Amino acid sequence: DQKKCLPARQNKPACFQCWLYCPDAVISKTIPIQINLEYCKGCGICAQVCPAQAITMVNEEELYSEK
Repeated sequence: DQKKCLPARQNKPACFQCWLYCPDAVISKTIPIQINLEYCKGCGICAQVCPAQAITMVNEEELYSEK
């Protein structure tokens, strides 16, 4: 949720905990942050370390069945 993300909200490098802890390096260190869902393995570490709770884990099957 970009509305909750600290760097996106403040438009300056503020946190990037998700980028730092991602074991697969699928999170960009840019503003706004982007997650490459094609290569993300869904470990959830980014959601756990996000102080703003801007990342929510969603079951991939549910995500694609909604479309």
